[in-house]
Amino acid sequence: MAIKFFDGMGCYKSVAELAAAKNGIISGGASVQTTGGRFGGGCIFAGPIGSNPLTLVIASALNAPIYIGAAMNFERDNSTFREFMRFISSGSNTMCQLGGNTASGQLFVNNKSGTTLAYSSGAPLTPNVWHWLEVRFVPGSTTSNGSLAVHVDGEEVLNVTGADFNRGTETLARMFLGGYSNVSNSARVDDLVIWDETGTDNTWLGDLRIDELVPTSNGSDQDWTQNTGIAWDAVDDVPASPDDDTTHIAASTVGAKSSFGVASLAGTSAKIMGVKVRARAKKTDAGTRTMKTLMKSGAVEVQDAVGVDPTTAYTSVHGDMKLLNPDTSAAWDVAAVNALKIGVALAT
Repeated sequence: MAIKFFDGMGCYKSVAELAAAKNGIISGGASVQTTGGRFGGGCIFAGPIGSNPLTLVIASALNAPIYIGAAMNFERDNSTFREFMRFISSGSNTMCQLGGNTASGQLFVNNKSGTTLAYSSGAPLTPNVWHWLEVRFVPGSTTSNGSLAVHVDGEEVLNVTGADFNRGTETLARMFLGGYSNVSNSARVDDLVIWDETGTDNTWLGDLRIDELVPTSNGSDQDWTQNTGIAWDAVDDVPASPDDDTTHIAASTVGAKSSFGVASLAGTSAKIMGVKVRARAKKTDAGTRTMKTLMKSGAVEVQDAVGVDPTTAYTSVHGDMKLLNPDTSAAWDVAAVNALKIGVALAT
């Protein structure tokens, strides 16, 4: 599998809900923005490193390359060089820092000791403008074979090799991502993708967009019951500003499932990297109840391999990623996504 995780960053009501998301890897952030994202939707407002940045849990094997892609929009800073990304080992030690200077637009890379190894040439970052940032990080198996490369808007701006990012047997465990450190400077973060060098999509992927499509019609399965109106209309909330109990569907019978058609994609993407179902759920009684998300492509229905157990508070749920169309075992295309049915099933 090349893509390990992706998130459009617009499906959360609060940063607390972000941190509690089932099958999620992100916590932190200063606030959820219902508008102001790269294409007008939601995004996460991340504080500076040291004060409410995003924390990403990224478990990887020793010396394994990892890629991070995200749309970022930085506020203006002074002329001081400050970090906005930090890689942390399984022993909670700093491995590498990536930072910049919004006045000059330059980027820099520090090794594990905080020594600056290189600066970018030119000014790849413009304050208050959305940029697509991609980073390839290799911790290194020795003190002299770590590497970090950075692409901004599809162009390489930094490439450091032979670096000391190594922490012995400690592996990469997480990273911080946010505004510039130690100043009152935040960053908007949207369209986050994590991938590695296995599978097919295993190198620089370029600018990616994550569309969050809501239900627009009922599918063939309608076992869950809406509390008012039409079923699909009860679950078509704007992802970042749901209406909670005002409209919803509910089920108590094991095996009950409901499916829905979704809005069409905004564009005609040349390549669709993957699809997953997002849901927001809670239980209303004592005991454990388990739910799964589902998708139906053509005649093939797939449910999550492992269900989640919502609490009595609304919980955001990440369904299983499907990098290939389960109906064809080939790459997704626009027509297949537009015809897709998504939904939920009560497993226990």
